Amino acid sequence: MVTTNPQSRVTTKWVRNPQSSGKVTILGLLLVTSFLLLSLVVILWPTLLVPRPYVSSTIFIPPGSGTRQIASILKSYRIIDHPLYFILQAKRKGVENSLKAGEYRFNNRMSMEEILDRLNKGEMITYSFTIPEGYNLKEIAARLEEEGFASSERFLALCYNRDIIYSLGLNAGSLEGYLFPDTYQVIRSISEKEIITIMFNRFRKITDPFQGKIKEMKASLHSIITLASLIEKEAQKEEEKPLISAVFHNRLKKGMPLEACVTVLYALGYHKYPLTYDDLKVESPYNTYLHCGLPPGPICSPGRTSIEAALNPAPVPYLYFVSQQNGSHQFSMTFTQHKRAKRIY
Repeated sequence: MVTTNPQSRVTTKWVRNPQSSGKVTILGLLLVTSFLLLSLVVILWPTLLVPRPYVSSTIFIPPGSGTRQIASILKSYRIIDHPLYFILQAKRKGVENSLKAGEYRFNNRMSMEEILDRLNKGEMITYSFTIPEGYNLKEIAARLEEEGFASSERFLALCYNRDIIYSLGLNAGSLEGYLFPDTYQVIRSISEKEIITIMFNRFRKITDPFQGKIKEMKASLHSIITLASLIEKEAQKEEEKPLISAVFHNRLKKGMPLEACVTVLYALGYHKYPLTYDDLKVESPYNTYLHCGLPPGPICSPGRTSIEAALNPAPVPYLYFVSQQNGSHQFSMTFTQHKRAKRIY
């Protein structure tokens, strides 16, 4: 019989050394850090070693795009190399929800800061269009459609929309005469309504300083713009605008019909030269051969000098003028003088 002595048992126990545990943890962190740094070097080394070729692109960011989609688009155009870095930087700057859709110009030499700043501020590519002085609404609409900024049909519909007209503080049948002729810088994705707002705001900026003079004349803005539109269409030389304005002012004071051929052309709806006597009989409130006073509204968009001429007619007694067929006009005080001028020219 074998007897086991409990005290004779040998038990082996491993005792953990706190100092060695700390060393293992530090060693692990160093290894992980070294691995991450090595990975970063491997990723960035080609970029650091070989300069990237210059890339510049026009890029469209669709509406509703988030930072991930924007980063992917920029990566596809080779503007950025690391979409994740773009996303993290956008979050760090707090602009991840304020990057704006639109058309931009970027290049791969721009810093991430510059790219994000441009997207956050919406600094998009702008394009210009020019509306010449004397254009009417149909001509403005056609020009905008021709240059790819608007649908002519939609633009004209808005120009005759009562709600839009009243929202601009106007009491008129249309926006004829109230869209200022000028050169504008706009983004390609601009809407027809936004174009109208921009052009009307320019009109207000130009005409607001004249409000005192209009009040002094006991006139209305509508009547002055209407008169200015006639001057714009009749005058071919700037220096003759105050003279033509004087003729119209003098005839209005005497109760004489204005007999402006340009109003007949507007009533006809198309350009025709020369006008016949039958044309002068076209029934329209815009026909100033048949109806005394100003027409119901402007016939085109007058420029600044035509508006100034309407407010400041030359101090002359002329009641008539006829074209000399060279851009100038012959002005007369009496009908007899006018008939003689007509025979000559």
